[in-house]
Amino acid sequence: MSWMQGFRKKDPERWEFSNEDFVKAKKHLLKNIRRRKPIHSHSNPPAETADPERAACNEEMDRLNSKKATLEAKLSKLKKQQTIGSVHMEELLRQVGSMEHRQDNLLALLKKSLVHPSFVENLGRKIESLDFCRASWSKD
Repeated sequence: MSWMQGFRKKDPERWEFSNEDFVKAKKHLLKNIRRRKPIHSHSNPPAETADPERAACNEEMDRLNSKKATLEAKLSKLKKQQTIGSVHMEELLRQVGSMEHRQDNLLALLKKSLVHPSFVENLGRKIESLDFCRASWSKD
């Protein structure tokens, strides 16, 4: 009965077994389930079969731990990338807000020019005077 791994029959009338360390959603308890030592010496498994089983189990544990470490490293890298992406997104949103503000100013200027045609003439004169000033600065 060593194959039972510590499971006990719950009901003598049914083939239903239980183990206190076999609980749904509590995988961490599974490591506590161990094969019981046989009562009789003739039922002892040979040492050569017990050791390979343990070695295979240890190899599987090592493989799973390695895979877990790899996944944790990937997760950490993805979290860093997500943080960098969030920073870039915030900068882009700031730039879009600035562009929208400039568009609103241009629309206000256009509306003003439609309501007051003389505004465009005055603006043209100011631009010409700015160009004149720039031309004189560049000559110096």
